[in-house]
Amino acid sequence: MAEDTTTIMISKVARDKIKELGNKGETYTDIINRLYKELKIKESIDALMDTRGYMTISQARAWVKKQNKLES
Repeated sequence: MAEDTTTIMISKVARDKIKELGNKGETYTDIINRLYKELKIKESIDALMDTRGYMTISQARAWVKKQNKLES
């Protein structure tokens, strides 16, 4: 084993699940690193696509119209 590696204990079921996600020639490290990268990308996309607290254009137009009436 190389100096920068470690051993982790996981169940055989978990190991088999990781193995199923792998491509030919990938090590467990390759698989885990790829899954981590994909998860981080998904998290970033989810954060960018989060619309909580924002209005649609239609809602914004209605709000502006209401504000203009209140000011008149």
